[in-house]
Amino acid sequence: MRIRLPEHVELTINISPEIKGDIRIAPLLYISLIENAFKHGISNNKPSFIRLEIYPLKERIVCSITNSSFPKDEKQNKSGSGIGLSNLEKRLNLLYPNRHIFTCALENEEYHSELIIHPEKDPLV
Repeated sequence: MRIRLPEHVELTINISPEIKGDIRIAPLLYISLIENAFKHGISNNKPSFIRLEIYPLKERIVCSITNSSFPKDEKQNKSGSGIGLSNLEKRLNLLYPNRHIFTCALENEEYHSELIIHPEKDPLV
């Protein structure tokens, strides 16, 4: 995606090398959060940004995404069904019951989402 972005978009990705190889997260778990950042965080003509961090915190994994906010006009928006985050929450409740914290909020024209997972065991076993 970085190649496709206009020059006025700042993209920062920081994935910690300290994440141990034995920690396993369900496949494509973060994709809805990342897609939303690109869908709602980029303007074609205004300065925009996306900041993505994934890092360990004690025995947990944190995925934090902050992006500029450019809400789409719902009447003209045909880029998706709008169920990504609700599906993510359902998936988290199935895979990580009582072992995750998911928050998202819009503040000062910035959208912030954070997912903290305590992956005690492989969620697919």
